[in-house]
Amino acid sequence: MDARSTVLGEYRFIDSTLVMLCLVFLAICPSNASAHEIPAQTQTLSTSFQVNSESYGDVENRPVAPTSEPQVRIRLRSKDLESPVTFGETGQQLLCFHEADSRIYLRPAPLEITHVNGAWRLADGDSRTTQLSGSGILSIRTLAGTDSGILFEERRLPGFVDLVPLAPSGDSVRPARLDVIVFVSLESYLPGVLDMELYGHWPFETFQAQAIAARSYALAEAAFWAKRRHFDLIAGPESQGWSGGGGSDKARQAVQGTAGIVLVHDGRVIPAYYSAACGGLPASADDAISSRESHRISPLVPLASRPSGCCEASSVHAWQAEFKRVDLDRALRTWHTERTVDSESRSNLSGSFDAMTVLERSPTGRPLVYGLTTSRGETLRIGSEPFRRLLSKLPRIEKETTSPLRSSVFNGEFRGRRFIIKGLGWGHGCGLCQYGANAWEKRVPPGARFSSGTTQAVRFKPPGESRVSLGHCPSSQRSWNEPSKMDKAASRRPCLPVSQPSH
Repeated sequence: MDARSTVLGEYRFIDSTLVMLCLVFLAICPSNASAHEIPAQTQTLSTSFQVNSESYGDVENRPVAPTSEPQVRIRLRSKDLESPVTFGETGQQLLCFHEADSRIYLRPAPLEITHVNGAWRLADGDSRTTQLSGSGILSIRTLAGTDSGILFEERRLPGFVDLVPLAPSGDSVRPARLDVIVFVSLESYLPGVLDMELYGHWPFETFQAQAIAARSYALAEAAFWAKRRHFDLIAGPESQGWSGGGGSDKARQAVQGTAGIVLVHDGRVIPAYYSAACGGLPASADDAISSRESHRISPLVPLASRPSGCCEASSVHAWQAEFKRVDLDRALRTWHTERTVDSESRSNLSGSFDAMTVLERSPTGRPLVYGLTTSRGETLRIGSEPFRRLLSKLPRIEKETTSPLRSSVFNGEFRGRRFIIKGLGWGHGCGLCQYGANAWEKRVPPGARFSSGTTQAVRFKPPGESRVSLGHCPSSQRSWNEPSKMDKAASRRPCLPVSQPSH
């Protein structure tokens, strides 16, 4: 991918390994075919849009880097509306602010809260019950000066909590719910993300790279959802994992060591997506996430496959799944019928499916459109992500149950009564490859140098402070493992080394 105008936010110091890990998804290098590479098939390259680095038409999820640490709203749980929730521990006092009557209640913990018949019921640690008439949001906080946090489901939350009752949707598709929303400072939130997203034994530099990606992603999501819903992120795969606690020592140190560092492109934060393993074939955000103009920037549009060995050694690089042929045939015909409203333009697909090919690939080689051909030569076109979702709903032969398919990168073969697929990677494949970052740290020698184009360092700073810029300096060469040079005045431009580490 073209990284010439990509910017990486940082304060004063960042070592070479960390920069390389953070830019795994920014600097795409040519690679040789690997043993697990999907064989080439009939295909065309997708060139549905041109990257325009000067376009600012859609920047709702690309905010300007903040000048101070922001707060984020995390939906930790979404429960049945009348399900009881318990907060705090014996000896703790909790403040409850009731939105409906604008009153504050001080109650001893543990405090069991239930929303029943349009009102709140509080059962406190002294066995007293308080009924709060009216619905509305109920906020829970600790007393000022206490640092213990609020205990909830065996985790100590590093912020305060809002309980948000939600009425059922008009068509009853969405039942009444109770959302548990945690308000927490961004830097306090991140350690819990790292503990959920990475294995504890992975290298410290991988944790630092993940911290930068997760911080940038959280800022982008918060900007987009600020006025659209009552939370910014979900503690789970819909956004990014979060333990809900303060995090391990390793995670906290990684966050502290990169405090305030964000990825920025053309003056705005990048929604730094990431997935477990790209399989060597990274996806663009436009293809894998959503078709937004803000996704059509060079850092989110890889133009080549990843270096050989990116995540090949991982246990999730290659996988296989088997389905009953009759189940797939039925599901494909249903999918085709539901999406072709005009019966006159709908093909009959009278033959049985007996072959699968890749009809369209991205510039990196990642499949975008599959073709399922029948015994009569009819071909059904289906996007790679819709096909992945369709297969995820089918029972697998080896598990006798449904299970989400790991990625949309696979080959398929009809064999007797079975449909067998062999795939690569885990997740949408856009942005940072977590297993690739882990493998890269193990292979790059200390002090190794690399080239990634113009990079800018941006951290949260009070208004008026300057930003350090890291870019090419033709007159000299400096190594990232010289932290003292990052402490120079902001007017100095430390150079980005230009030699590439060997693979």
